Amino acid sequence: AATSDDANIAITNIGGIRADLPWREGGEVRFGDVFTAQPFSNALVTITLTGAQLLQALEQQWQGQPKFRPLQVSSGFSYSWDAKRPVGQRVLADSLRVKGQVLRPEQTVRVTVNNFLFNGGDGFPAFAQGRAPRTGVLDSEALVRLLQSQPLTHPSTLDRVTRLN
Repeated sequence: AATSDDANIAITNIGGIRADLPWREGGEVRFGDVFTAQPFSNALVTITLTGAQLLQALEQQWQGQPKFRPLQVSSGFSYSWDAKRPVGQRVLADSLRVKGQVLRPEQTVRVTVNNFLFNGGDGFPAFAQGRAPRTGVLDSEALVRLLQSQPLTHPSTLDRVTRLN
C-alpha cells in the first residue's frame, strides 16, 4: 500500500516479520506491536525486475538455503511451484501472474522489497539486480500508515502461492 503508486507487487522475506499483530478488543494496535512485528527499521525499496529475474529470485527460496525459506508475496501476484522438480526449476515460469496477467521473462515489473532483500540478504541475490531503485518509508512506518487508514480486517484467502504436490 505504501508504494502502490510506483510498484505492481511487494515481496518480503519470512524473517522480516517477527510476530503477529495482536487482536485486542476494539481493534487497538499499539506502536510497540508494530515494532515487535517489524523490528529492523528496513526501508522499502521499489525496483524494476524482469520476469526472468523475478523467477530467479523465487527459485532462490530453495537454492543455498539451510531449509525452504518462502518469500511472502502481496496480493496481485501469484505463482505455482512443484516440489518434485529439481532445485532451480521448481517455479513454473508460465505461472507467474501480476494482477492475473502472465508475466513473461522479458517483461518488467516494479517490485517493492525491503532494503535487506534489495542488498541480497537472506540468500536472495537476485533482488540486487533490480534497476531504478526508489527508496521509500520504513516498513514499520508503512504498516502504521496502513493500520491508521483502514479498519482491521481478517486476511483474505491465501491463494497467492500454489504448491502442486
